[in-house]
Amino acid sequence: MIYNNHSTAKPFIKWVGGKGQLLKQLEQQLPHELYNEDFTYVEPFVGGGAMLFFILQKFHNVKRVIINDINRNLTEAYRVIKQKPEGAGLSLEAHRTAVSANRGLRRAKGILP
Repeated sequence: MIYNNHSTAKPFIKWVGGKGQLLKQLEQQLPHELYNEDFTYVEPFVGGGAMLFFILQKFHNVKRVIINDINRNLTEAYRVIKQKPEGAGLSLEAHRTAVSANRGLRRAKGILP
C-alpha cells in the first residue's frame, strides 16, 4: 500500500482470487449497520487487500482492523507497512524495479519468452 494525502490506498500486490473487480457487487451485500455504527473489520484471508482498502476508504467508522492470511510473508509485509509506511513504499518500489530488471535480463538470455 502506498498512501499520501493526494492519492488513495490500493493493494500493493496482485493476488489470485483478488476481489478488486467485485467490489461494487460486494458493497451491495454489506450490512446496513456498517454505515451507522463503529465496528471492527476482520479479514481472515487478506491477500492483496482490495476489500480491506475499500472498507478503510469507504467507512470512517472502522475503529479496529484485524487481518490474517496463511502466507506468513504476506502478513509480514503488511506488518512492515503498518510500522513504517514511508519506508515500505520505497522498499516496494525498489523491489518492483529489481523484479522488472530481472525479467528483462532473463528475457535477454532466452530464459523467458
